[in-house]
Amino acid sequence: MADEAKLRPGCLGNDGSAATSFGRVRARPRTYSATQSLVWQLPSYFGLFDALDRQPATLEIANNLSSDYPEIFYREANILEWNSGEAYDIVLCTLALHHFSDDDAVTVLRRCRELCRGFVLVSDLRRGFLLQAGVYLLTALIFREPMTRHDARLSAVRAFSFSEMRDLALCAGWKHFGHKKFRFARQAIWLEKQT
Repeated sequence: MADEAKLRPGCLGNDGSAATSFGRVRARPRTYSATQSLVWQLPSYFGLFDALDRQPATLEIANNLSSDYPEIFYREANILEWNSGEAYDIVLCTLALHHFSDDDAVTVLRRCRELCRGFVLVSDLRRGFLLQAGVYLLTALIFREPMTRHDARLSAVRAFSFSEMRDLALCAGWKHFGHKKFRFARQAIWLEKQT
């Protein structure tokens, strides 16, 4: 047990969902193949993982897809109202922020900061010509199912620009945070709390 540190991580997912984890981090984490999803690595790395989402159908699909991971527990909740009672060591928000209005996005970022005593990472789409053109081509040629086409194109339009994401973080009270652009129209902001 001396090589383990207690952590209580949390994760925010799509459409206002939140996933929180309670457990331990191993000092020597496992190695993973490049094809494994980070979502499935987190429970193995952190221990118990409580996942929250507003949509029961989403929770059911996630539960079925993660049946080999008994460490993940699913709960129906809304991040805008979630009150865990305790702070988390890590909070992740991945490809969800653009689903919120500007005001709610500020609230989500504020909630991430409030719920965390360690590290917050928020990654999302970065609005721009390449995103919109790429999504249009992909949904015209490959992913042509009407719901997918509609959602992808709407997400490309609703995504925050690089400067808008920075402004949202500032409005949410974030200070001394990192912000970087990534390939394929992605961006991330992060905040490490000083203890």
